[in-house]
Amino acid sequence: MRTLLTPVEDPSLDDADWRLLLDLTARAAQEGNASPQEAVRGLVRGLAGPLNAYGEMTILAVRNLSAPADDPLRGFRAGAVLISGPGMRNPRLAERFLKDELVKDELARWLTARAGQPRVQRQSTAIEARWAETRTADFMRRVGHGDHLIAGCPLHRTVEVYVSFVRPVGAAPFDEHDQRLLTEALPVLRPWCERWAQVFGLFPGQTPLSRRERQAVGLLFSALSEKALAHELGLSVGTAHQYVVSIYRKLGVGSRQELLVRGAPRPYPALERER
Repeated sequence: MRTLLTPVEDPSLDDADWRLLLDLTARAAQEGNASPQEAVRGLVRGLAGPLNAYGEMTILAVRNLSAPADDPLRGFRAGAVLISGPGMRNPRLAERFLKDELVKDELARWLTARAGQPRVQRQSTAIEARWAETRTADFMRRVGHGDHLIAGCPLHRTVEVYVSFVRPVGAAPFDEHDQRLLTEALPVLRPWCERWAQVFGLFPGQTPLSRRERQAVGLLFSALSEKALAHELGLSVGTAHQYVVSIYRKLGVGSRQELLVRGAPRPYPALERER
C-alpha cells in the first residue's frame, strides 16, 4: 500500500535515519512473546526521541459499519488507547479522551476521512488555521500541547491504528523530515498493532475483551503462572482462572501456547483480501 504524503516532496532520509529504522526493526524482531500492547508502546516511544516529541498516543480505532451516514468520524471510535510520555501524563487529557470528548476533533476527522490507506500528516498542513478555532485546540494548549504529527494505518476495513506525537507549546513544529521518518516507520509498527488488535478481540468475528480481561491477557504473554497472575490483578486464583478461560473462549484458543502462536505478528488474512 502506498502511504499518503500530502503535500510533501518526498525528502530523502540520511544515514542516521536509516540506522534508526534498522534499530527499530531489530527491536521489533526481538520482542518475541512480549505483551503486544507493551511492544507497541515501546516501539512508539522509540520514535518519540528522534521526533523530539514529549508525548504520544496510539489508538486502535474500530468502525461501526451501521453508523449514520453523517457521523463525523465515519463510524470509527477508540477501541483501545495507549498514552505515554511526559506530555501525556495529565489525567484530565486521558479522562476527556476516554469520555469521547476529544475523539471528534479536527485531527480525528482528517484521519477517518482518509480511512483505508496509510497516511501521515502534520497538524498545520492537515487542518491549517481551523485548529485554533476548536475547543480541542484550546484544551490542548492549556495542558501544554503544541504541534501534532499524526498517522493512520488500516489493519482491516473496520480496524485502524492511529498514532499521534505531540511537542510542547513553544517548540518548533514538526517538519517534512519528521513526516517522512514516521512514514517509513509505519510498516515496522503495523504487525504489532495487528497483534494488539487480535488479542483484544477487535477484529470482525471476535468478541472484544473486557477491561479486566485486557489486563489479564497482557500478563498471559509473560512467564507468570495463574497464581502469580491472580496476585498481580488482586484476584483470587479461582477468579483469575475464570478470566483466563473467558479470554481463551473469546479469542478461540485452548491454551496459553496457542494464544502466543496465534497472536504472533503476521498479516491479518482479511486485510489481504480487501486491499
